[in-house]
Amino acid sequence: MAGRHRNPTTVRIGRFLIALLTAVVVVAVGGAVSSTELRPEEKFRPFIITGELGEWFASRTFDLRVVGVRVAATIQPELEPELDTAGAWVVVRVQLMAQREAVFLDYARVWDSLGRSWEATERTDQPLIDGSQRLDPRIPVEGEIAFEVPRDAVTDLRLRLGSQTGGLYGLQMATLAEVPLAIDEAAVASGLAATEPVVIAPPEIVIAETQILNGVER
Repeated sequence: MAGRHRNPTTVRIGRFLIALLTAVVVVAVGGAVSSTELRPEEKFRPFIITGELGEWFASRTFDLRVVGVRVAATIQPELEPELDTAGAWVVVRVQLMAQREAVFLDYARVWDSLGRSWEATERTDQPLIDGSQRLDPRIPVEGEIAFEVPRDAVTDLRLRLGSQTGGLYGLQMATLAEVPLAIDEAAVASGLAATEPVVIAPPEIVIAETQILNGVER
């Protein structure tokens, strides 16, 4: 019985279609793999350690307690003119203490749930978080940090503090301490209605109770 004769044109078309299908599958698989790879900003994003308002907790290099929060329409830094705002001032009182070696904080922002963020205001000096205030082990320092934010964000804020110099290329892989500020509408209304400015307290050394954090007495 004679073999079946194949049309050369048909063979070439078949081979072309097979090659084309193989290329499509390879590209699709490659795209799926690449789409699962993390972008650099995701792969090297900061580590966030979260604490509670009013409680001491340990970040990687320092301990933090948010003592209180005030809202105002006007603030007055020590020995400086009053500062107004079209939004709201959020003034956060914190206690900070280095753990095993001196620390300089140079990152302070508040974030809302929409992903918006506002850095500590530069309209006045803020030594606690501008890299100029040295924090030493066993010596707690208390002071206030002022943020200027939109009115609609005040009740939806969380504070983040840290050191950009402690990370890889700025904030990449740095450790940040985070505290939800839990400001309610009543505090916002009364703060913005006040006729006197909120006076910003300068940093000062305070006496704090012995803290047991990370199993180490300090």
